[in-house]
Amino acid sequence: MRHSHRFCRRLDDSLLAALFARKLPQLWAILGDKRFNQIVFWNFTIAVDILFDVTIIRVPFIYLWRLQAPLRLKSTVWGCFAARFLNIAGLIWLLVEINRSAGTGRQLVDSSRRHERNPIPEYRYRMYPSPQTLVPTIHSRVLGFDANQNNNSHDANITPIAAALGIDVSEPHLPNDTIPFPHTYHTTNVVPMGSHLTLERMTCNATALSKAGVFVCAIINEALFPWSTCQSGPGFLRPLANYSTMIRRVPTLEETCDTPAGYPKYLDFFFGSIILQLRRGRLVSAYYY
Repeated sequence: MRHSHRFCRRLDDSLLAALFARKLPQLWAILGDKRFNQIVFWNFTIAVDILFDVTIIRVPFIYLWRLQAPLRLKSTVWGCFAARFLNIAGLIWLLVEINRSAGTGRQLVDSSRRHERNPIPEYRYRMYPSPQTLVPTIHSRVLGFDANQNNNSHDANITPIAAALGIDVSEPHLPNDTIPFPHTYHTTNVVPMGSHLTLERMTCNATALSKAGVFVCAIINEALFPWSTCQSGPGFLRPLANYSTMIRRVPTLEETCDTPAGYPKYLDFFFGSIILQLRRGRLVSAYYY
């Protein structure tokens, strides 16, 4: 039953993503929004998930209550659905938190706290990585577009993205002709059961070792990782200008693989039209798990 519920949940969320990607007139007439909005999407998705869980709970309660069976037996069966109550409570809490923070999510830096020693993150971009969204998404967002954005994808793609960003998560390059033993790098250190790559843009005051300015730090699974090629900022952060130059030097698929000019330029079968909207700046957040 657990596997069937997970399948239905994934099917449910995938259908929601498809509906938002297609922009059905009927759907947008209900939501009253002409643009893919993150808050609207999460509200709609969580509401459907809550309705889905409530439906799952109601079925055994209604039918078991009518059965001529001992109350102890009924309680045992009902206990199997106790996790649904916790899930509903978690979804309601998430719904409240999303809408509570919606009004302050775009506020960059609180000027009253600039004097504090710790830098204030004025931008946070959390990514459940997908290599094909690297340059158009990370680069544009960190340089100054909407703050606090999410991109969701398979966590196994985090290693090539970390390598492309110049994040030091490994030992020196592996040889092509031998297997070095022992090798300290393990993908499970970076990719356990799920992975988060967070990029924070910070405005920092001058210190004894660095000048004041805007810097970028990389956080993998809540741990700060140093940049392998530049650590001139406070706390081994990277200046935003240096980060921007590095991103622009990331080779394209055409340059790396020498693909013909007529071939598709984007790997879009995973999110389909959602990725294309993301590249064109019409998509705030994509949701999938």
